[in-house]
Amino acid sequence: MGAMLKETETIELKKSTSELKEAIISIAAILNKHNAGEIYFGIRNNGEITGQDITENTIREVSKAIADYIEPRIYPKVTKVNISGRFCLHVEFQGEETPYYAFGRAYMRVGDEDRQLSAKEVENMIIRKNRHHLRWDNRICKEARIRNISDKAVSKFIELAQKSKRISVKNENKQLILKKLGFVLDDKITNAAVLMFGKNPDLFLPNIIVKCARFKGITKGEFIDMKDFSGDIFAILENIINFLKEHINLNARIEGLLREEEWELPLEALREAVLNALMHRDYTDSGFVYVMIYDDRVTISNPGSLYPGLKIKDLFHEHESKLRNPLVAKALYYAGYVDAWGRGILDMINLLKSKKLPLPYFEETGGYFRVCFKRPATPQATPQATPQASLTKLELKVVNEIVKDNTISRKEIAAKLGIRADTVKEYLDKLKQKGILRRIGTTSKGHWEVKG
Repeated sequence: MGAMLKETETIELKKSTSELKEAIISIAAILNKHNAGEIYFGIRNNGEITGQDITENTIREVSKAIADYIEPRIYPKVTKVNISGRFCLHVEFQGEETPYYAFGRAYMRVGDEDRQLSAKEVENMIIRKNRHHLRWDNRICKEARIRNISDKAVSKFIELAQKSKRISVKNENKQLILKKLGFVLDDKITNAAVLMFGKNPDLFLPNIIVKCARFKGITKGEFIDMKDFSGDIFAILENIINFLKEHINLNARIEGLLREEEWELPLEALREAVLNALMHRDYTDSGFVYVMIYDDRVTISNPGSLYPGLKIKDLFHEHESKLRNPLVAKALYYAGYVDAWGRGILDMINLLKSKKLPLPYFEETGGYFRVCFKRPATPQATPQATPQASLTKLELKVVNEIVKDNTISRKEIAAKLGIRADTVKEYLDKLKQKGILRRIGTTSKGHWEVKG
């Protein structure tokens, strides 16, 4: 062995068996991260080979200590090796039964260090290991009953499924629909049933609420509008899309009424990102799905990283669909909302390409997965400019109220649209900046002029 050894996430170096306790901790940490690794005794952590005296008794003692102090038990290969003319002890080990404990505690390898895991981290490791047996979507929702399932939501699903023709359903009662979808276990309602069809699902699953906000500027410092959405998954999706429509720009020609329109970001791409967030999020996490609109971007984030084995770079190519909540995904497939081939994100990327828009940015951080859409720059109109301008749905609503009554006040607009007066002020200012509105006279006695 000519090359100098160095410590890595799977290799630990110890100057002698006097550091056996620390080595056992390293074995557990490496197993919990990589399921296999090596320990060398007789080499300092800087790679200097010192060697040590090794007898048959040394090998037996090391093997026994590993067997006694690591749980579940492993069976390492312990051998005497000659490295650069010096004898060292080499321990090879592997194991799949994570989490492993050393002296009753669990550790995780981080770089060349061993970090002790908290009770919550150990719990999450066990859940991940048993995710096929401990899935969230097929667990019983203990307090939910069939009366908590919305007939309207079930009827909506039947209507969509009949259009998609991906499953044979008739106007069956909701118990039969739930059983056909696998949403009933031992005659009890599952979490998937409550998420898809619940009347007031947040009473049972408080983290299904989706939090939407339109922030002023490019940070979270000040918001213009903020709403929380709950209900069955169909209602949540519809409400989120409507919120996005109210706050992203629409290319419109204003002549009292909208004649032509094109959203600054394709609604199909935004809808796909929202569906992915609802379908693939980690519902065992108490966090929420967030839809955040800034001046320069739209970000949709959900608790849970990508499924193990899937990396962000894979999203830009053909990849198999890996499902965290397969019951939910299956129901959405039958409803015609998603396909079965993992093409949703690719379709979203291709749609943005076809519109010559920037590609979405994906990231994993803080236990969340995020997709970020860059918003096109909003053209700044002038009084002499064409009346074609980029407007949001909410801006259009404000303009239409002014067209009906050009003396209307901010408070009156707020009351008619069901929003705050401060929000109306923000949008009036934006419309003036875009050259769509002009104020004639004073605040109390003047009136609005709509240009174009």
